[in-house]
Order: sequence, then C-alpha cells, then structure tokens
Amino acid sequence: GDREQLMSDMESRDAFAVIAPNMGKQIVAMQAGLEDLAEKFPSAFAGYKLEVTESHQKTKADTSGTAKAVIGSLKTLSDDDFDLEEDIKMLRDDESSLAFGVPEDA
Repeated sequence: GDREQLMSDMESRDAFAVIAPNMGKQIVAMQAGLEDLAEKFPSAFAGYKLEVTESHQKTKADTSGTAKAVIGSLKTLSDDDFDLEEDIKMLRDDESSLAFGVPEDA
C-alpha cells in the first residue's frame, strides 16, 4: 500500500496503527530495533559488507517489503549504498529455504 497515505489517514483521524510491510510481531520488533539502532548509531557498521536473505513461497516474484525495509535501516547503519538486486538474496525454492532454517511446515 501507500505508506504515506496510510500515515496521513491515521494522523488526520488522530488514530493509532502499526503500519508495517509484515505484521508478524517478531518481525515488527526486529524492524523497530533496527530503525532505533540506525537512528542512534548511524554508520556503526561502516566498512562492513551487509546483505539480507529472505525466503518466500515459490510464486513470489518480487523482493519482499520486509527486506526492503530492513535495507533502509542497514543503509543508515553502514556506508553501503545497497543494490536491491545484488544485496538481497531471495530464496524461492524448498531446498534453499530449508537449508536457511525455514521450518518445513512454514
């Protein structure tokens, strides 16, 4: 969705909402933690090469919104520009996902 429109809608209604690309509480907590780290410690990982690996069903063709949000925080924490095509490893097959640690029943 349009994050800026959602934010505007909530502000105009004086309402509260969690607006996140992933609503899993653990993922929301991780993203909030990364955003907080990025704000408090910009460039803390400067000089390091960071990458994101994400796993999804075989039919998902594009990069997940969660991975893109994580990259946003990592850009601030590092001095890396990040290339969404090069720096996000997308796993879309069962064998790779299982080897990565995704439970078989997920």
